[in-house]
Amino acid sequence: MNSVHLDALFLPIRLKIKAVGIPSSQNFTTADTIFMRILVSKWPLYKECIKENRPFDWDEEYRLVDYVFGSKEDFQDPWASVDYVYSPFNVHGNHWVLLCLDLVSCQVKVWDSLPSLTTAEEMTNILLPI
Repeated sequence: MNSVHLDALFLPIRLKIKAVGIPSSQNFTTADTIFMRILVSKWPLYKECIKENRPFDWDEEYRLVDYVFGSKEDFQDPWASVDYVYSPFNVHGNHWVLLCLDLVSCQVKVWDSLPSLTTAEEMTNILLPI
């Protein structure tokens, strides 16, 4: 299943959760595969900015900022108002995992149905941009 199909599959679920107000013990929002792809693709540039001690131009990355501020039409909740962000994430181009960005403890949790495909060390390296 490619990322477009995954996003199409989960969009109605995400919208339904918001529209119906399904009760949850967690205060959360979601992000799609587009957010994760942009984030991972910008990591080398961000890392370079850190190395050169210069600011990263977030204005240029308005798409990422839209997610965080909740201004994307299908992600209404600003991240400042939630504790967790859930997002699908592709590993090795052929395996999907669910990431939980724990904004309170600043941790990334991984739910993987086939953990034997990726070692813990390899997963840590894959998730460096996040």
